[in-house]
Amino acid sequence: MSPHLKLKALFLFLTMYLGACVHVEPPAPGKQRGELLYQVKRGDTLSSLADSFGVHWKAIAYRNRIRNPRDLQVGEIIIIPSNRRPIKRQPPAVDGGGLLFGGSSRFLWPVPNGSLSSKFGMRRGRPHHGIDIRAPRGTPVKAAKPGRVSFVGWKRGYGKTIIVDHDNYQTLYAHLSRIKVSHRQWVSKGQLLGLVGSTGRSSGSHLHYEIRRDDKPLNPLSFYRPGA
Repeated sequence: MSPHLKLKALFLFLTMYLGACVHVEPPAPGKQRGELLYQVKRGDTLSSLADSFGVHWKAIAYRNRIRNPRDLQVGEIIIIPSNRRPIKRQPPAVDGGGLLFGGSSRFLWPVPNGSLSSKFGMRRGRPHHGIDIRAPRGTPVKAAKPGRVSFVGWKRGYGKTIIVDHDNYQTLYAHLSRIKVSHRQWVSKGQLLGLVGSTGRSSGSHLHYEIRRDDKPLNPLSFYRPGA
């Protein structure tokens, strides 16, 4: 074989060898029916997007070939494998001392723009098993998490009350003026439950809000982040 042919054969071999070694990740296919295009904003994470759109974060990562969650870039367009519109982030609520409470990935603040008027713990020598959120009568009260309504009706001291079960947790919404859901109904996060009122043992229009785990009352503020 002539030197020219040997050189040509060697070049062909190297081209085929290198081509076999290089693996190019195929691009994610274009948006399909039942999916949404979304432009990533500052502060977005796979977890926050999954919570907003009601899908698992791994589904978003797989659909967009995202190997590392930190690779999410502000301004890029990604595909959300869901046709559900995102839940709008609520403006933070302000307590009497100016402390802000924003929503979390776990629990939604139940009264948009409602202000904290009474905290969890002992109050006038008696335990206060939740927090009070001041708002005008008729203000919408939203479900903090998806779950099933386990109680609707009148409770002594609480007035018109709704209890929603969420796996190991329960949320309670009391002193309502109106109830908009029924017993055993499934509710989604952010769904209207009822309207703020002053029924039961109440001195003014507000929502009494509790979070319980295994029937033990927990401080609701521990589930929300101060500052926003």
